[in-house]
Amino acid sequence: MSDARRYSAPGVHPIRNPARLGWKPVVKVEHYACDPKGILAANKEWQQ
Repeated sequence: MSDARRYSAPGVHPIRNPARLGWKPVVKVEHYACDPKGILAANKEWQQ
């Protein structure tokens, strides 16, 4: 069997307990906060 034929069909490999695999975070989400006064001030500047 050629390599192209052997790897062309996708397969499903179920894992019964994925929690044991030792997952590591890939992406860290950054959170930003702003107070309402800052939003209103930016809106006021934008409207002028």
